[in-house]
Amino acid sequence: HLGIKAELIPEDAPPQWTVVQDWSKGIDAPGNVVVVSVPSKLDPSLAPPGHHVIHAYGAGNEPFAVWEAYADMTKPERDSNADYQALKQERSKPIWDAIAKRAPLVQSG
Repeated sequence: HLGIKAELIPEDAPPQWTVVQDWSKGIDAPGNVVVVSVPSKLDPSLAPPGHHVIHAYGAGNEPFAVWEAYADMTKPERDSNADYQALKQERSKPIWDAIAKRAPLVQSG
């Protein structure tokens, strides 16, 4: 979930969109399918005035093995671990890319 200023979502953007990064990989490939919802486009009471809420998620097939090395760390340990932060950036890229398909200014805002 992400709260953003309303002007970062174009007026013509739909309240929900789905992005398939690569059809040749299949819809069950990790990070390949992302759904982006902006429910506050349908119900403005879901966000403060002048803002929207974004809910973006993958198909629920992220392999745990990728994250297993960090499973026993505390949040402060993960927050200060450069390898974990780099992996988090890498694995979240498909979500940010899917958001940018309809709302390219969100990451800059």
